[in-house]
Amino acid sequence: QMKGSILVAAALAAGTAFSAATPADKAAKAARDARLNEIAKALQKVSVDFNNWNNYYYDYYVNGISDEARAKILADNIALQKERIALAPENPGFRSALGDVYHAVGRYPEALAEFDAALANENGLDGWKRASTRFQRAECLYAAGDEEGCRKALEELVALKISTVRRGAFNWSGMAATALKL
Repeated sequence: QMKGSILVAAALAAGTAFSAATPADKAAKAARDARLNEIAKALQKVSVDFNNWNNYYYDYYVNGISDEARAKILADNIALQKERIALAPENPGFRSALGDVYHAVGRYPEALAEFDAALANENGLDGWKRASTRFQRAECLYAAGDEEGCRKALEELVALKISTVRRGAFNWSGMAATALKL
């Protein structure tokens, strides 16, 4: 009887807390969520453009695009990623995604800062994204000349034993273990 009363009281308290959100709070959340959806759609288009020009084979077979177009695609991608982070700073996946962009164009110090920010809340990342973020962080350290930091980052990744087989047979932990043997 007592246990049931506690559960009812907790449910009522939770319902009261939930219903205490003002219409303005609900509208602000709806607007935020709508903008995040708009950004996600825009990023799908920008990401295709970004991946195309950043891909060696695309440049080789299609003869690339102008430097001005590349700069605009990159600027649009970064602006959208930053807006997404500003709207949902609690989401480490958004920081990691911005790190991916910087990493892809060789802006390693900026990528490293984003990867570190994402990993500060790495429990919010799924195993595959956590592992890829850690691996790319190691690559940034290597590019910056910090071979010891790179080795340590790879060792930490291997020690986590994250199951990362997704998107085919891509295994970040396995790649890290192989890199450590080189």
